[in-house]
Amino acid sequence: MKKGKALEQLVSAIQDHLKNCPDTDIQTNVTFQNLSGNKREIDVYVRTKIQGMDFGIAFECKEYAEPVGITLIDEIIGKFVDLPTIDKKIMVTSTGYTLGAKK
Repeated sequence: MKKGKALEQLVSAIQDHLKNCPDTDIQTNVTFQNLSGNKREIDVYVRTKIQGMDFGIAFECKEYAEPVGITLIDEIIGKFVDLPTIDKKIMVTSTGYTLGAKK
């Protein structure tokens, strides 16, 4: 399988599942302005209602040759820290995570 295709298929499957939910909007490569005024791009952003409450889910997709380490996890956390419209943050990778990143 071509590099990156498996990850794209996984994210596509998630999108296909969520698109049938009422009041759900799915966007890719969405730019947000954070509370500090900086622009941040999110790979996949899902806005939906869960039990009548608005809920934002961000997916960051990473395709690397090796497992993702703690440094990248810290970077992603920093990216999301002041984006208040994002309630759930999910990082997707096709290569897994190092032990330090899992902890």
